[in-house]
Amino acid sequence: MYDRKRMAARAMVLAAVPAIVTIVGIVSTPAFAQVKKKAAVPKEAPADAGAIVVASVNGEKITRAQIADELIAQQTTKLSATNPIFADKNRVVAGIVGALALKKMAANAGRPVSISRAEILDYLYQDNPPILYQVVQQAIGERAIAQEAKKAGVTASNADVNVQMKKAIDSARLQYRLQGTDAEVLKQIGVSDAYLRPHVRTQLLLEKIVRKDLESKSGHPLGDADYIGASHVLVSVQQDPMNPAETEKRFTEAKTKIQAIADDIKSGKTTFEKATATNQDATKITGGSLGTFLRGQMVPEFDKVVFALPKGTVSDPVRTPFGWHLIRVDKPGSEMTGPEKAQLLNQTVQARAGTKINELVKKAKVVNNIKPPAQAGRMMPG
Repeated sequence: MYDRKRMAARAMVLAAVPAIVTIVGIVSTPAFAQVKKKAAVPKEAPADAGAIVVASVNGEKITRAQIADELIAQQTTKLSATNPIFADKNRVVAGIVGALALKKMAANAGRPVSISRAEILDYLYQDNPPILYQVVQQAIGERAIAQEAKKAGVTASNADVNVQMKKAIDSARLQYRLQGTDAEVLKQIGVSDAYLRPHVRTQLLLEKIVRKDLESKSGHPLGDADYIGASHVLVSVQQDPMNPAETEKRFTEAKTKIQAIADDIKSGKTTFEKATATNQDATKITGGSLGTFLRGQMVPEFDKVVFALPKGTVSDPVRTPFGWHLIRVDKPGSEMTGPEKAQLLNQTVQARAGTKINELVKKAKVVNNIKPPAQAGRMMPG
């Protein structure tokens, strides 16, 4: 088993780029077990081996050299961590280079040997460790994001990247009580500025793409009217896809129940808060509160009603695929502070980032010539 505490620590510096870490799994990737398969000593690698195409996204080529550069840079910075809690003992690239050296020495009667970068690159692809596939997948996602950003006219300025870099470093400094300048904090963690910066830029592009999607769905730039805090009373309905008639019967029964609750609230027989105690979702323990959310986060039937309700007013019964609701607006966007709205937008964008990457990769014409770990026959840690 790998050390989860160390894994989380290494990932902390990328707190400002959660989608990249989640979808690609580079800095926060679990340590893989040593490869059991023995690889033969490679023949002399051709000088142009780095130009071999390992993947492409909509015709944009990704070469062996580009992937090797990324992987070697990542592994080298991790090995340089000066703080013991960030020390990485999983030395994939170092292990591969060492294995190559031993095999060459064995073939040379134990005498000293030299190893070229081309040989390392060629042997890396022969060995095909699981992390190689992950780095290729990362590159595919990044190319898809960059292409979409260009098409959508989305950019991330150096100033934007600097701000996000500062947030990531400050977050690591605060959580792990690290001392020193930003450069010293990165050195302790084992992540270089040069390695982190392009990933931060990619994440910023992704977030701007997601935000543009939200504004496109709203039909206008996001404003106060697109933020809201609300609660609901819910009579759930379990749908039966195989029996539409039974589903409608359940909706009819649920409507009768929700109407009775609505009548009791109007007459003062009960309160909205007491009625939420029967909710069959997580809001049962939060007084029916759904928290704050943006227009477009809820199903259309819910959105249409909640964004038209005055504060404090309880709606008539509203049907959604989840059942029947009584909705109440607790906090309109006009009453939220700037930081509250900024935090909500940031959380929403980050929550949708992973899904957006999947969408972009799925719609792109992707070719990946690197076998995934399962096909490569690798042993994963238990």
